[in-house]
Amino acid sequence: MTAEEMVDRHLRAVFDELVTAIYETKQLVWSAPASQRGQLQDLLGFLVERSHRVDEAEARIDGRAPGMAAPSSHERRNLLGEVDNDVQAALRAYTVRLSGLASEIRRRASTMGVAGEATLLVEIADDLQRRVELLVGS
Repeated sequence: MTAEEMVDRHLRAVFDELVTAIYETKQLVWSAPASQRGQLQDLLGFLVERSHRVDEAEARIDGRAPGMAAPSSHERRNLLGEVDNDVQAALRAYTVRLSGLASEIRRRASTMGVAGEATLLVEIADDLQRRVELLVGS
């Protein structure tokens, strides 16, 4: 596998994870306490914008890969159903998952070396972790 193919593969994986996080965030915006909705809506906007940036970076590498799934084709988890409609439990699971996603994005960036796309991924991971910490602290 060439370095370019490896970067492309990591970008596709990050894109998929960001899209999954977008759908999870949308669920929580509707059910979260009013005091957290604003932060979740801000987080949703962040995830959408960053997924577009990752998509654009992936497309610059030899065009869009055939394995790149459209956002509408992603499976949607039922966060609330998984925790018997306990909104606080869903929020806790969600923030743990997003912290894990930030770590996973950093790990993928570190395997890319000095590629410009690695810088993009590190920025996304850092911004995502900061937003999660703000959400947890609210």
